[in-house]
Amino acid sequence: MKKLIISFIVLLAIAVGAKAQLVAHIGADANAHVLIAITITNSTDLDFGNINALAGGTITIAPAGPTYSVPSLEPPVTGTRALATFAVTGEGSNTYDIVITPPTDDKILHSSDYMLLSDFKAYNASDTDITSTGGTLATGSQTIRVGATLTVEAAQVPGDYTGAFDVAVHYN
Repeated sequence: MKKLIISFIVLLAIAVGAKAQLVAHIGADANAHVLIAITITNSTDLDFGNINALAGGTITIAPAGPTYSVPSLEPPVTGTRALATFAVTGEGSNTYDIVITPPTDDKILHSSDYMLLSDFKAYNASDTDITSTGGTLATGSQTIRVGATLTVEAAQVPGDYTGAFDVAVHYN
C-alpha cells in the first residue's frame, strides 16, 4: 500500500509538473505620450491687390507670383498681392493634415456684389503644394502659405471685397 501511495504521489507530481509547463505568464507596461497641442496663427492675409476688371477672368495667387487668365486683369503697379501666411506649431517632427474651408458660398463680398474664390492651395517654405499631403513640423514649427484663384466678372462693381476662409491643422 505504501508503494501505491508513493506511486500515486509521483504520478500526481508529474501531472501537475506537466500542466505547469503548458502555461507561461509575463507582464507588460502600458505607456502613453500626450502631444503638445498643435496650433496655427495667421500673420498675413490673402491679398489679390488692385484689379482692373474690364474684361473679367481669373487671378491666381501662388508662390511663383500672380497669374492672370486675361491680360486686362493685370493690376496697375500699385497694390499688394500676397499669399496668406500661417505659423503651425506643435511637437517635434510630427506630420499634420491641412483642411482649408472656403468662405460662405465660395464668395468674397462687396455689398450685394461678389467674386468667387476657389482652388485653395497650401505651400511649404520650398513652394511645394502640401494641400493634400499635409505638412511636417521641423523642430516643432512650420510656416505655410495659402493661395487661391479669384474669378472676376467683366465690369465688376468697384469696391473692396472681403470674405474669410478657415485653415485648420491636426496631427496625423
